[in-house]
Amino acid sequence: VAIAEQTETPEEAKKRGRSALVNREVIRLVTSGTLTEDNLLEARENNYLVSVAKIENELGFAWIDLSTGDFFCRAVSSSKENFGADIYHVLSKIDPGEIIVSDEMFENEDVLKVLNVYQDKRTVLPQARFNVENAKKRIEKFFNVSDLSVFGALQSAEISAAGIVLDYVENTQIKEKPHIKNIVRISDRQSMEIDVSTRRNLELVCSLSGNKKASLLNAIDLTVTGAGARLFCNRLLNPSIDVEEINLRLDAVDFFLNVPEIRAELRA
Repeated sequence: VAIAEQTETPEEAKKRGRSALVNREVIRLVTSGTLTEDNLLEARENNYLVSVAKIENELGFAWIDLSTGDFFCRAVSSSKENFGADIYHVLSKIDPGEIIVSDEMFENEDVLKVLNVYQDKRTVLPQARFNVENAKKRIEKFFNVSDLSVFGALQSAEISAAGIVLDYVENTQIKEKPHIKNIVRISDRQSMEIDVSTRRNLELVCSLSGNKKASLLNAIDLTVTGAGARLFCNRLLNPSIDVEEINLRLDAVDFFLNVPEIRAELRA
């Protein structure tokens, strides 16, 4: 959906001639992955705009939630035989609102099957738009940095994916630059990998019949804010394997169990 607004007053238009029409311009393009309106979003779920890039045997994923500004990227080493399975594995964890892919992706039959699953969510762009050097410059300009090393050791496919997401955001949010947080790189060593089949059978966020109310998440989620609910869901789907982080979380639980008055005040 294109949103157009009047960009001058009738008085200003008349200065250009008595019969001059008042100028109007498209100020924003609304897509399924760039929604920010609270009344159009599920408060307890993220709405991610995701891009997928492929450079040789490397897959890069970048995803942004424009309503919160959260920005993540991840690289996956793959092979031609596993491209489809690896893409599906990552996308199923992110649960995207919209996916940006290159037209070149459709040449792989297994990838095509995966993209057909997300047919109503995919946006296809020419492969030329996924140029790594252009993506690097775009990220540096957007965050006003001289070197991408500030975001960690980003691989080429991650840079390509992150650059195309930012390009898409800038092209759709025409008149207003959204607030986007620094890129957070997700590595394989941060959380437990749960494959699609296991996650489905454990009924973590949805029952086998598709009922969210019959899931583990719904049974134990007592959070009181949308942001808290999203964080809780993310931690359930991506269990930490960092002992230090796990102990910090347990310390926090211990604190709130032992100081009920502070817990009650915060919840209120």
